[in-house]
Order: sequence, then C-alpha cells, then structure tokens
Amino acid sequence: MKEHGDAIFLKVLVPVATGTGLGLHFSGGVFPVHFVYTISAVSFILLLTVHFYYRRYRLYLRRWIPGALTHAVLLTVPFSLTLSRFPLAGSDHFSKSSAEALVVKVSADPKVTGHTVTTETEVEQGILGERFIPLSGRLLLTVRKENKDFMLRPGERLLIPARFNEITPPLNPNEFDYKGYLENRGFFHRAFFSTDRLVILKHHNKPVFQDYILRLRRTVVERFYRHIRNEEAAAVASTLILGYKAALSQDVLTAYAKTGAMHVLSVSGMHVALVMSLLTYLLWFLRGNDGFRILQSLLIITVVWFYAFLTGLSAAACRASMMISFVIAARMIRRDHQVSNSVSASAVILLLYDPSFLADIGFQLSFLAVFGLVYLYPLFYSLFKFRNKLLEWLWVCISVSLSAQLATFPLCLYYFNQFPLYFFVSNIFVSVPVTLIMYAGIVFMLIPAGPVSGILGAVLRETILFLDSGLRFIEKLPYASIHGVKFGLCYYLLMYLGLILIFFAVLRHSKKFLYTASFVIFLLICVNAGETILSSGKKSILFYSLRKGFAIGFFNGAQGYVTTDLDPPGKAFSYSVQPVLVSRNLQLKSILDTDRSIGDGSLFSDGHFYQFEGKRILIYDKYFNDRDFSSSIQVDYLLITGNPTVKLAKSGRFIHSRYLLIGGDNSDYHIRQWKKEAESMKMPFYILKERPAFEFPLR
Repeated sequence: MKEHGDAIFLKVLVPVATGTGLGLHFSGGVFPVHFVYTISAVSFILLLTVHFYYRRYRLYLRRWIPGALTHAVLLTVPFSLTLSRFPLAGSDHFSKSSAEALVVKVSADPKVTGHTVTTETEVEQGILGERFIPLSGRLLLTVRKENKDFMLRPGERLLIPARFNEITPPLNPNEFDYKGYLENRGFFHRAFFSTDRLVILKHHNKPVFQDYILRLRRTVVERFYRHIRNEEAAAVASTLILGYKAALSQDVLTAYAKTGAMHVLSVSGMHVALVMSLLTYLLWFLRGNDGFRILQSLLIITVVWFYAFLTGLSAAACRASMMISFVIAARMIRRDHQVSNSVSASAVILLLYDPSFLADIGFQLSFLAVFGLVYLYPLFYSLFKFRNKLLEWLWVCISVSLSAQLATFPLCLYYFNQFPLYFFVSNIFVSVPVTLIMYAGIVFMLIPAGPVSGILGAVLRETILFLDSGLRFIEKLPYASIHGVKFGLCYYLLMYLGLILIFFAVLRHSKKFLYTASFVIFLLICVNAGETILSSGKKSILFYSLRKGFAIGFFNGAQGYVTTDLDPPGKAFSYSVQPVLVSRNLQLKSILDTDRSIGDGSLFSDGHFYQFEGKRILIYDKYFNDRDFSSSIQVDYLLITGNPTVKLAKSGRFIHSRYLLIGGDNSDYHIRQWKKEAESMKMPFYILKERPAFEFPLR
C-alpha cells in the first residue's frame, strides 16, 4: 500500500467535508441560504477569471489567490447543496400540508417486534377533500397487528390517516439519540396505527428497480431460514451476507460489539472484496485480449454494484463498491492506482450524492478504517518479518486489525463509550469462518433450490454457530471490553490530534512532532484525572423518564443503585437506564425493586420507601390503592407511577412531600387530573412523560 504522488482528492475532501458538515449543522435553521448561493457563485466566477488571466497578471507569484478561491468553491458548493436538499425545506413536504389522508409506499423491509410492525415509508400523495395532491417526505410507520398473519411488503402502497407526530428526542442522560439518527436519514415524523386504520391499495404501477431488489432480498432471506433451520444462524447469515438486520437479536449484537467484530455484521469493504475475488476467479476465461479484459472488468463492476443495492446501499457498501470500481477501472485502462486518492474520491462523490452520509456512523467508521489501513498498516507490517507462512499470515491479520482499530477507536469511544480489548484475537478468529460463510452464502444465492442448498444451509448453520459461540467466549473473558467516563467531542478530536502527531513523529523521525504529541497526551491525562476527581464527589438522585415502568438512580461517586420494575436484561433497561451508568463509569452495586429491602451505607430501602443521603423518596403505585396510612409521613419526593387511584387532596393528609413527580407510564387522563390538583394545592410538580429525566444533585 505504498503511496506515491500527490493525493489531490485528499486535499479536495477536506473543504467538501467541511462544507457538508456546515450544511448539516445549519439545515432547518434560519441561516440565509441565498447568501451561501451568492458566495458560491461569486467564488466560482472569480476562479474562472483568475484561470483566464493567470499568466497576464502573473498570478503565479500569488498562488494563494487561486488556492483560496478553489477552497471557497469546494466549501460553499457542498454547503449550498446540503442546505437545498434538507427534506423539510420543500414546500411539498407532507408535514406542511393540510391533507386528511396520505398515500405512502413501503420502502424498506418491515421489522416485526411482538405485536407491532415497523417500516419506512415514502409519502407520495395526500387527499384533500376529493382531490389528490402530490407530496413528499419520509414517514416512519408502526402498525399494531390485529391478527398474526398481517404483514407489510416492500413496494406496497397504503392509505393512512394524516396523523403523525415528531420523533421524540432522547429523554434520559446519554440515551441513544434515536431522533438524530432518524433525522440524518430523512425521517422527522412517525405514525402509530392499528391495522383497521390503514388500507392496502390495489395499484397497477410497475415496480421500480428498488422494489425488485427488496423483494429479491426478502426471497433470499426466506431461503436462508428454510435451509439453515436455526433462527439465530439464519439471522446472522441474512445480516452478514445481505445486510438484513431486522431479525438480529440484541444478544448477538452485544457479543459482536464487545469483541470488536461488529464490522463483520456491516456489509463493507471485506464483503465486497470477497465478492470481487470470487467473480475474478469465476471469470478467469476473460483474461485474454484487451476486449475480453474490459468485458470482465465491466461485468465485475456491474455485479459489485448490484450486490451493494441488494444489501441496502449502506454508506460502507457504497464506499467499498466505489473504491473497487476505481481499482478495476484503473486496471482496465492499465493505469497506476493510488489508494488514498480512491478513498478520498469515493468520499467526495458520495457526499455530493447524499450529504447525510457524513453524519452516518458507518460512513465515518468505514473511511477512517480504510485511511488507517492506507497509512498505518505499512508501519506496523514493517516492524517484523517472518519466513514462516503461518506466522506471516498472523502478523498481517494483527497489523490490519491494529491499523483499523487505532484509526477508529476515538470515534468508537465517542459513540459507544467502550473499547474491545481483545479485538486482535476476535479479528483473527473470525477471518476464516467469515470467508467461508461469505463464499458459501454467495453460492447458495446463485444456485436453485435442491439438495445442494440443504448441504450449504447446514454448512452455514454450523459455521455461524461456531463463530457465535467463539465470540461469546471472548466476550466473557475478563476485561473483554473497557468503559470510561464519557467526554465531549473536543476530547476525542484531541485524541485524533495526538494520534496524527505520533504518526508524523514516527514517519519523519521528528522530535517536534513527538514533543507536541506528548503535550497533547498530557492534556488528555489531565482532563481525565480532573473529571475522575470531580465525579468522585458527585452525589445525585435521577428519576428516569420512561414510557413503561419507572426507574430511579441513586449515585454516590463511582457507585450507584437503581430501583426499577423493568427487566434488567430487557431492551428498555439497556436503552434508557444503563447508558448513564456506562457513560459515568459507575459501578452498579445493586438493582432493587419495591419488594426488596436494603440497608447499605448511604442508601436505606424498605419496599416503596427510600432514603439516600438524607433525602426521602416514596414510590406510590397500585400497592397503595386499598391501603390506609396509620400516621403521616414526610418525604422530599413523591413519585406516582403505575396509574394508582389516588387523590392528592386525600393522600396529602398523610403524605407530606416537598416535590411531586408524575411518572411517564401513567395515562394522560390521570396526569391531567393530578396536574390540576397539584396546581390548586400549589405543590411543585414535574411530569416525566415525554419530558427529560429529572436529576437532583446532592453535592
């Protein structure tokens, strides 16, 4: 991977990515879009003028002028493109319409969870009175199934009421920003209906290419389930080979994430490269003259992009397909190929095609990993030389893994706040099984159903189960994944600065870079130590905002307790409660419920009553419906949860609280009643439903 020449597209990528980032940041705001258009147009005209008068006015003596104008154009053009493509900017967006009903098209594979079906839809039309009006926009649709056989299929058109809501932002500290994730993909609203509120339309529209692709993928997924005959193995095969993640369990995702093998489940460079190598082998007979060689190259590029479409056209798959297309095209016309230029050119083209890719985690991790391979792999690989082929292969695997992980680990810490310690072991372990799974899966897709399909299904099943069991074993090893206190974005950018300085210090044998890198590392250590010292003295009580159930966190320095009626391994606990524990690097000493008593230093619990650092909390639920208080009690916080039949005026004679908290799991009717009573009693209160969690600092 030795690089020569001037990486021109790497220089282009910096202003293009900056302009795209600014466009994403200011999208939907009050930023003057026409001002950006004007600056872009003026910069382009001036650049053309400089080009025509470059020699006459001896502008080569002031090279900064054409350089500055070029950068201005490269920054403002993607800036303006990003602003203009913001979904809500169009006047025909369905959220700006007064339509009574919407015609939507199912645009992705639905995901079934219990009694609900969730799918992505494209709004095509609205019904206003007796006429249809053209509309646009994307809507996330969730349907509650009235019967178990109900299912939505890609390409179907539905008639639904024009009732939708904005997507709820994260309500608890460090909770995954699902709203931001969906907005980056163009979804700003979602709708909930039962099956009796929607109509599947009979239509005669010819299916578009995307519909064929989605149906084909669904057909292959069904074949996987039919021949592999194991749900977990079939789900992993569908994800690994086709990018179909709808049926993948949280348990499997956790095992792959904590061992550093998550990239295996995301169709990316490795998957596309295996497809290319298999095609090159199968089309060996087209290596003759130039005409056959061009035909071979065009066939490989076509199939590679078809595979990218089949897997959902993710950012990582697009990057890999684009890069491989450049490699094959360079080989086809017998030109030298520069990897860094291909990577940068791919990023520039993809950002101009879809600016939202820049905010996609897969896009960011994919390109950083490839840049790590381009620049770091040669340094690691050159450290040792082995004559033994097995040792050589092991060192190549370790060098590749180190390069990719080093380039991505600050970003992984920023997004996931965890780092897999045995990543090199996991990557060596998965290399052979994943290759076998990919080749067997591709052959499985190409051949018709028959005895061979059954044999390949058995091979896939046993290989995937072996792969999963090995990763689960690594996951359970001591310190398999380490966590730390979560910092802001600047901290992780500083980490990248330190890595870049170390890279140049090694590459150029420069003491200046080494000293500067040492200073950056010293700053990081100071920030980390300072945050550890400050957090060691922090104490607080956190009332979580949940749609179902309740949870209260009692935090004392580096330790914490949680009382909740949620199931700890469940999705709600992992999604809403656990992130704050991980981000603050808290040691969870115990998970309590209202049927359990505890007395441990600063926390005392007697069922529904809690006392922590001198603060008293009472959890009022249906347990108190048929019970009377023999004497009055004084509490600091009264949390009402679970829709109990309580009147504040009546309970106030026995329960004296300084602050009332109304849980998000209560019905809207009860919440309105308690709100009126609290206002009439002039009692301070806070409603947790669809509002941020309430945290009370103690010191």
